[in-house]
Amino acid sequence: MWDALTGSPVLRASTPSNTSSAAYPRAESISSMDLDDHEHDHFGSGMKREACDCDSVIDVFDELDEFVLMCFERVHGSKGMIAPNGKRIHNWNPVVPMSINADAVKWCPLLDSRGNDGHRFVLNRHGVEQAKIEVFTTSTEIVKIVVVHSMHTRLAHHSGAVANCSILKFATPAQHVDKLRAVVNNSDTMYLPVKELVVAAAFHALPLECACGFESHASASVAGGVWHATKQALETISALTRTHIDAHNRAEFHRVGLV
Repeated sequence: MWDALTGSPVLRASTPSNTSSAAYPRAESISSMDLDDHEHDHFGSGMKREACDCDSVIDVFDELDEFVLMCFERVHGSKGMIAPNGKRIHNWNPVVPMSINADAVKWCPLLDSRGNDGHRFVLNRHGVEQAKIEVFTTSTEIVKIVVVHSMHTRLAHHSGAVANCSILKFATPAQHVDKLRAVVNNSDTMYLPVKELVVAAAFHALPLECACGFESHASASVAGGVWHATKQALETISALTRTHIDAHNRAEFHRVGLV
């Protein structure tokens, strides 16, 4: 399933359960989504859940077209899918991917609202911005990464007009990685990657260039090194995310007897 992505899924050894923002109760009902009617589709289709239907399977099976980044959103309702045993089922509250593609990265310096200096890496496709990655560092490490989809605005986000995953914030990426390593998928809890992303091999191959007019900026000389460190940090998050996606999907299929 992950052939189009960097690396391969690795089976994660069992670790003590850790409650985090990515951990949800694994149950046969859909109470974790606080739907008005736990028996029927949120969209009013009248479809009733069956014992073999899954809950919140991360639906990457049909979304492996060209992309460099993939983030995820959990949505209400149900989506038809084929289980590993070939049975057609409904996936309730599916976690669906939102892909970002690009063919180049353009760097420019960044100054945030608090006066902190940073780096902005704009992901472009055919010269059109698709997303941007904003990075803040100390002299020795990255302290913050923000990935922002081009459709994102503060107003659109707060009004619900865009997906929550249109902006992802990794404050202290090293600590975020530690939390991911402590996550466990079992019969009681499930991990959903709604605050993480997956990167493809193409992400690492994107050519980096400097935005016009900033070639002599003081930060230009270190931009390449910051970009390399950013890619490494996001790849670490991505590898753990892939592992947890596969573990969650396997656990959910096993829960309902489909594997």
